[in-house]
Amino acid sequence: MRMGTWQYVNGTPDNHVFVSYAHADSRLVLREIETLKTNGIDVYYDDGITPGSEWSEQLAGAIKNSHHFIYFITPNSVASENCRRELNFAIAENIPVLAVHLEETEVPDGIRLNLDNRQALKKYELTEIEFQSRLFESLGESATRPVSVKTSQKRHLNRLTYLSLFLITAALTVTWFQRSSIPADNVEPVLALIPLRNLSDDTDEYLGEAVVEEISTRLSLSGLKMIAARSSRIFRNSDADARDIAAQLGATHLVDGSVTGAGRISLNLIDGASGTTIWRNAYSEDVTSSAQAFALYDGAAHAIVDQLGAGRSRTPTMSVYEPDIAAYTLVQRAVHGSQPVPESISLLDRAIEIDPQYAEAYAEKARLISFLAEVSIVRPIEGFEQARSLALKALELNPVLARAYGTLGAVYDRVDLDFRKAIDAYTEATRLGALPKHLDFKQDTYLQAGLYEEGLAFTSEWERTDPLNGHASLYSGRFLNRMGDRESAAKKYEKALTLTPEDRLIHVQVFQFRLFRENNPERAREVLQFFPPRLKAWGQALIALHQGDVAPLRRVGAELAEGNSTSRVSSSFLRRLFFLTGDYEEHFRWFAISVQDRDGLGWMLDFTNYQHPDYWERLNAWALANPGLTRERLALITEHRSLFDQVTEKMVL
Repeated sequence: MRMGTWQYVNGTPDNHVFVSYAHADSRLVLREIETLKTNGIDVYYDDGITPGSEWSEQLAGAIKNSHHFIYFITPNSVASENCRRELNFAIAENIPVLAVHLEETEVPDGIRLNLDNRQALKKYELTEIEFQSRLFESLGESATRPVSVKTSQKRHLNRLTYLSLFLITAALTVTWFQRSSIPADNVEPVLALIPLRNLSDDTDEYLGEAVVEEISTRLSLSGLKMIAARSSRIFRNSDADARDIAAQLGATHLVDGSVTGAGRISLNLIDGASGTTIWRNAYSEDVTSSAQAFALYDGAAHAIVDQLGAGRSRTPTMSVYEPDIAAYTLVQRAVHGSQPVPESISLLDRAIEIDPQYAEAYAEKARLISFLAEVSIVRPIEGFEQARSLALKALELNPVLARAYGTLGAVYDRVDLDFRKAIDAYTEATRLGALPKHLDFKQDTYLQAGLYEEGLAFTSEWERTDPLNGHASLYSGRFLNRMGDRESAAKKYEKALTLTPEDRLIHVQVFQFRLFRENNPERAREVLQFFPPRLKAWGQALIALHQGDVAPLRRVGAELAEGNSTSRVSSSFLRRLFFLTGDYEEHFRWFAISVQDRDGLGWMLDFTNYQHPDYWERLNAWALANPGLTRERLALITEHRSLFDQVTEKMVL
């Protein structure tokens, strides 16, 4: 993202630092470049060379017009001929040279001779704060170096500025305020947090997401209007102009930055209209306790709120409880890491063992268990009940956890069939900063309960706060479809497909709308190219059914049901599939399994009242179609009706 003065210098301005390094050390060096840029220093390195330009001429110009030459020393860089040529040229041009030793390195005699009596920093011998302070101090000393006529005319960095920056950093932060773009009193700010660039080790790949969520939740609780994470996440590592990003998101301000450790983050507040950076904070703290981490995140959120609105209430602290730092780290890995769900649950179990009072560990485990129950990886009734117990435990320890309320919403919906209670739980989860999936579940509950107007009102606001999320438009389309406005629904479906073209749920819904509502199998077939093989076979079978051939769908149903239990295949899906194929005995059997396992029971009302309002008439017609089997079939229907009534009586609107 291009943000004001944060840029790689691509021409030959006279106020930048030239960085020389070996490309094999890119990951190490980019962290240091990010630190320099965070503190307002323009940096030139060879990735910025304009395509088609003469490499040596542009490089020479960049070195000659720099106010400092930083040579990052590693075994790779001292072996690099390019680095050696750059160093020799800088010395010949009388450019102040600063040697930064990133790793303990045996320096060849020729380079040692050139670096003799020049500034040197050995980072591996210093703490992060010590290193940054000495780095900034060294860069502020350019006026004391012997310079040529050309370099004496250059704008040099003010030493006092960097010494001041160091003193603030030693306390906790390096802060730079520019208040010219604070929103006017009559313009309410809308903030989007762009995922932080993660410059940490691969083992810490979850850090960027974790820090953003921590700060974002605090900002939401302050009353600040926020753009949802699912839309903001699209611009992770984007080079787009900040003004364009803000316009697409409908945000007045953006926050971007980077993370290299739990206590080492940089944040930038950008004015969306001008694209300029109006505030920066660079935090560099050795975090050894959760209290330190929470203080950092609270402080960052407070500072952003203070910048965006005079008189706005300051952000509340998230929790007075300070978990064991090892347990906290395990939970962050479980929430934001890319490992499979069972491994995440194992991490959470370890966190609970370390700190049995850590509410977030129980809440996240509840969410994951409810997910496994939702997709029938575990038996739904058992999974949801375990999730309920864990969520209630989490709320007992900390009553303001979005994940716990979201999980309870799923339990109230799927098990208790109490739709109003489920919606209330989802609403509380949303207020506290719910995960995107909880919003999907809330919309599903509106659909099941037939609360279409209420659901549409919610999705309209959802589309505003999450403008690039296809799911928001998808659910608006589904509600409009249920309300009979097919034309408006079609536009929402197409918008959803455009916004999130890779999303399977959107593909399925668009496919079904085109096939069953628009009666257009050819347009429905266009979406099949995005389906995985098994789902594609299901879609092709539905097209065949639409054209009067039931055999392919029967084969799909038989293949799914054979050798599977409800722990692997959704019984709610199978009972609907067998109804569509006219295999009513199988439909009854899987419905009974659904009742036993509480698998998708809420959809029974929707299935009979909306999708198949002639449900009972079709069953009666089947019973009467064969006089020899009528009595037996009517008995099955009576038994089925009794079971169905038991379910519907429990549903609370």
